[in-house]
Amino acid sequence: MYSKLLFRLCLVVVVVAGGCGRTELDGRPTVGAGGFAGAGHADGVGVPPGTGGYSLAQGSSGQGGKMSNFGSGGIAGIGGASGTGSATTSTSMPGPVTLAADQASPVALVVDATNVYWANAGGSRRGSIMMVPIGGGPATFLAGVASAGGIAIYDSNIYWSSMGMGSSSGSAVSTTPRAGGAVTTLGAGWFMNDPIAVGPTGVYGTGAVADGVTIVSTPLAGGPATPVVPASDLSQTFASYGIAVDATSVYWTSFGDPCMVMKAPLDGGRPATLAKVTGPGFGIAVDATHVYWVTVNAVMRVALAGGSEETLAATGGSGIAIDETSVYFTDHASPGNVSKVPLAGGPTTVLASGQAAPAGIAVDATSVYWVNQGDSAGGGSVMKLTPK
Repeated sequence: MYSKLLFRLCLVVVVVAGGCGRTELDGRPTVGAGGFAGAGHADGVGVPPGTGGYSLAQGSSGQGGKMSNFGSGGIAGIGGASGTGSATTSTSMPGPVTLAADQASPVALVVDATNVYWANAGGSRRGSIMMVPIGGGPATFLAGVASAGGIAIYDSNIYWSSMGMGSSSGSAVSTTPRAGGAVTTLGAGWFMNDPIAVGPTGVYGTGAVADGVTIVSTPLAGGPATPVVPASDLSQTFASYGIAVDATSVYWTSFGDPCMVMKAPLDGGRPATLAKVTGPGFGIAVDATHVYWVTVNAVMRVALAGGSEETLAATGGSGIAIDETSVYFTDHASPGNVSKVPLAGGPTTVLASGQAAPAGIAVDATSVYWVNQGDSAGGGSVMKLTPK
C-alpha cells in the first residue's frame, strides 16, 4: 500500500481515486468510470496515489436536491448622515453541502440520476463501497473492500478495483448491483487498485506493475482478463492514474515525468502517443473531439487524433470531470480547491476552497460532486455544490 505520508511529501515537493471521460457508449445513459488512489503495487513498494479521469456518464440528469446552507443574509447597511441603515442582500453563491461525513479515506466517486457512489480506500480503517442519495440522506454500505482505488458504473452495476496488502495476488475488479447485493469478482490478480473505466466491451485498468506496465481488460460478465496493450508495447514505466474510454478506444495517462497521454483500440493493438508533457499525470476525460487531462502543473487537452496540446489552466490537480461547457478539477492539497475552466480555455473559477485533500470529482446536469480524502485517521467526506 502507498504511504499517506509519502504522498503528502510528494504533494509538497511537486504537487500531486471511481473516471470518466464524459462519453457516449453504445447509447448507454450511465457509462461511468473513475478512480483515484493507485496504492502500493506488487513489489510492495509504496507509490503516491493518483487520480482517475472522473466523469459522469452522458445522459445522467441527476436531480440536484435541496440545499440547506445557502449562506447568511446580507449585513445591515450603515446609517447615512441623515438616514437610517438599510438591509442588503448577500450576493455570495451557496456553499458546498456535505452528503456523507466521517468516511475512511474516500478516493473516487461516480454519480447517476439518483445516487452518489464512492470508494473508501480505508486508511487505518477498513475500506468500503458506499452510496448516498444525491439529494442527501443516510449513506448505505454496499461492500467491504481492501484498499479500493477506482470506481465506475455501467448499466445496473457498480465496478471497483482493489488490492490486497503488498501483493498483486489480492488484486481484482469486483461488481455488485447498484441497489446492493452479491459481489462478483472479475479479473482476479490482473488489476491494480488504480483507476478503471467501463464500456460495452469490458472493464479497463492498469495491470500488475511487477510484470511491467500494461493496460488490461476483463469482460463485464466475467471471464479471462487479457492485456489490451502488452508491457512490451508500452514505453512507460509508471502506473496509469487516469483512464477513460469512448466507443472505440481506451485513453490513459502515466504517472511519470514526462507524462505520456496515450490511446489504443478497445480490442487491443499498438498504442499511439497523443501528448508528452511535464508530469506526473493524473485524471483524464474524453468527449467527441478532445482528450482532457490534468498533471501536477496544468489542465490540458489535445484532439482525439493527436496534434498540439493546449493548456487550459496553468494550475495542476488530480481529479477531473467534464460537461458540455467546462472542465472541473480538484487540487489534492489540504487545504485544496475545487475549480473549473471552460473547455476551450479561459479564466479559472474556484468553486470551493479550503477542502480537505479533494480527490475524485464528478458532475451532473446541475451539480458538481467530489470526495475529500481527509487524512490517515479518517475525516473524509462526500461533497456537493449546486449550481456548478
